[in-house]
Amino acid sequence: MSERAPGFENYTPSRLEWLALMLNSHMSYVDATLVKNADINRIYIPKHDGKTLKLIVSHPKDISSELLEKIINEMVKYTEGIAKVYKWASWLEIEVERHSE
Repeated sequence: MSERAPGFENYTPSRLEWLALMLNSHMSYVDATLVKNADINRIYIPKHDGKTLKLIVSHPKDISSELLEKIINEMVKYTEGIAKVYKWASWLEIEVERHSE
């Protein structure tokens, strides 16, 4: 019997990995309504503690702090909403990291 190609190897993601994957794929659709014309990029990365998602937000230097906070708050709110659907909100922590470009 031949070996399976690496891409066919079984792998079961953790809840945190699954949530990060889902959010990274969904947020491109959410960004269209949330971010509108602002040049903001974001990515979710699971931390190694098993309970924290790091939300990394890259934004232009000239964006108003009020608009940036509003966008980040909406991203966090959306993330918490998805976690509630899966009943993971009780243990999930979200850490936000900002980078100006």
